[in-house]
Amino acid sequence: TINGYYRDDEVKKVIAEHYTDTCRTFTEYYFDDGMLIYVKEQNFVYNLPITYTEEVAKAKGDSVWYDDKLTKMELSRFYFDDKKLIKWIDTDNTEVRSQLPEFIDKESELWARAVILLKQLMIRLL
Repeated sequence: TINGYYRDDEVKKVIAEHYTDTCRTFTEYYFDDGMLIYVKEQNFVYNLPITYTEEVAKAKGDSVWYDDKLTKMELSRFYFDDKKLIKWIDTDNTEVRSQLPEFIDKESELWARAVILLKQLMIRLL
């Protein structure tokens, strides 16, 4: 799901929620003057797939099954300036070096996702 938050006619924040069997992800995109300035991604990683219930585990002779109390939250933060990713704080709360190829790839990935979400919001408004 996606939700957009506006000031006047300008998108200021987009929240995207994504759910799978193995995790749920909440990503917040912040904009200023149409430019992406900050992204916060919270990824909740399950101990086992959500479909692996107690009943399924016991039927397979397993003593461990999905337990939401064992879910781990991984937080990543991304800072942009003038269309460029300038800082990335990863899930270990350490800064990712900008010289790494992953840094450059992440910049493109985040911009692409932001553009897709903005287009989806515009379609919903029509």
